[in-house]
Amino acid sequence: MEDLDLNFVETKETKEADKLVYEVEVARAFFLTNGKPAMLKKDGVLFTEQAAGDRMYFVIQGEIALSMNGKSLDVARAGEILGEMSVITGAPRTATALAKTDCMLISLEPAQFQDALSRQPEFALMLMHMMLSRLRLTLSILRMRGGLASAAAAMSGCVLNGKLLSNIADALGSSAITLFPKGRNIIMEGASGISMYAILQGAVAISIQGKVIETAGLGGVFGEMALVDAGPRAASVAATSDCKLLTINRESFMKLVKSNPLFGIELLKGFAERLRYLNMMRTQRK
Repeated sequence: MEDLDLNFVETKETKEADKLVYEVEVARAFFLTNGKPAMLKKDGVLFTEQAAGDRMYFVIQGEIALSMNGKSLDVARAGEILGEMSVITGAPRTATALAKTDCMLISLEPAQFQDALSRQPEFALMLMHMMLSRLRLTLSILRMRGGLASAAAAMSGCVLNGKLLSNIADALGSSAITLFPKGRNIIMEGASGISMYAILQGAVAISIQGKVIETAGLGGVFGEMALVDAGPRAASVAATSDCKLLTINRESFMKLVKSNPLFGIELLKGFAERLRYLNMMRTQRK
């Protein structure tokens, strides 16, 4: 799905992962309620590689061919979403979309998307599940190929800005604050997860199979993957300095997504950036 913003080369795998969590009617209702109709004639260009991603789309009718560097990737059909990754991250398109047939679409601009999430947060939750299914698939493939062993600590995750972090901390109160001394393990790869964390003070190292792939400081968020999809922890996290963390359990997480759309958008952006980074590693290992 989507452009697919396909740093995924194996589009079939991506779609199979998406099928487990994608709900067509949730997406259709979201776009119809908040977006604008658009028509695209056969052979018309919807967007091109490296162009700015100023809209995301839901296909009502027709087929759209997706390609990268002139190579065919996939065909998007009725009920599918295109272009969401660029809208969420602000990064350029990674694929070109060309109409194979006359198409009827619903378009959604970034401002419309953000505003709509406050009214229909279930769509944000569904997108999170989609991205996490892709992330877990990519991590699994990289583990099998040995690609994680060469990872540098350059993987970018979600970082909450100061105002948003302060608002969330005020909403959750002092009971949600947890202290971890330097060197303490906070979460362990493969374990079950009941909380995610936001860093109020200090720094942590995030590792997979014993290799540090990311570091995080003030405003950094970690542990959210297991909280969203109830899967096992994808990585281990250890405090590299004395840390003051905001602990967010599942109930608080759901309330925040529904009451504060910016929180959901920032998490989506973090998931998308992780996915881009891991897919870059994945294509380099092919």
